[in-house]
Amino acid sequence: MINNINPTTTENVPVHSNIKIKIEQDLFITGQFMSLSALQAAETLDKPNQLSDSQELNATERVQRPINNNDVVFFDITVNNQYYGRITFELYAETPKTSTNFKALCTGEMGVSLNSGKPLHYKGSKFHKLYTDYIIQGGDFTRGDGRGGESIYQGNYFEDENFYFDHSGPGTLAMVNCIGKENTNTSQFFISLSPEPLTHLNGKNVVFGRVKSGREMLIELNKLGDPDSGVPKAEIVISDCGLCEKPQPKVIETECKEDQKLSELMITDFKTQIEIQEKLHQAAQSLINSGIIKQEQFMDIDESCNDASRDTQDSQMQ
Repeated sequence: MINNINPTTTENVPVHSNIKIKIEQDLFITGQFMSLSALQAAETLDKPNQLSDSQELNATERVQRPINNNDVVFFDITVNNQYYGRITFELYAETPKTSTNFKALCTGEMGVSLNSGKPLHYKGSKFHKLYTDYIIQGGDFTRGDGRGGESIYQGNYFEDENFYFDHSGPGTLAMVNCIGKENTNTSQFFISLSPEPLTHLNGKNVVFGRVKSGREMLIELNKLGDPDSGVPKAEIVISDCGLCEKPQPKVIETECKEDQKLSELMITDFKTQIEIQEKLHQAAQSLINSGIIKQEQFMDIDESCNDASRDTQDSQMQ
């Protein structure tokens, strides 16, 4: 269990196993969740070296299946007052209470806490713990040292909503148990930096999202940690945060544009047909005036042309 009093040390972090990662990948691709027994079986096999940077990024894609219509939020990060980049998070709909808490603390929409008098907002808060190859922890906007933090629910602790998602790879976003006990969630959270699934945290810390973009930053931030003390080597601050706007589905946008083009073509075609008919009538009237054809002959020709035009339109509609 991750808590802000006695953080779990890296002594219990599993060592990477290619076979273990392969089992996880296979289960992810087939749409299943991790089989703990299968992963535990892989622990007994030989364990090669750590993942490379590119393998870490690929492993992040296997954190959990993405779900449509999930909210996406962002953190803009500074390191020692220098802008470092942006990380975005996908928040899972299956953990609505936890995701709503995190999203509201990103937007600051709940205003100022009645308990602490501090804004209920991650903006300006720092990451106070960073264990290399393990986790980066933040969200304490009241004290900044891991002993504070508040939820949007009257500042109180809220329950462990569910354990639907596992700690299945780097980029996993999860809640901190603030006093090392269950059901003590506030605002503190952590992001997994481990190339391995943190299976010992399953059923203890609620996973409610994943890193969606900015995974390269995690690799760089990981270098600023300490595997023993967890004290960051630099000041890492959330300089800004908020909700990402959801883009309109491209398919719908394309369909609208295609419909507009079709309408424009139909209008142009209709105008062209009218212009042609007007010119034909003008030419026919000239022939009538010159005595080359009679009025009755023109009316028969005109009716035949209209019948042919209607037949052509009907065949195009079928």
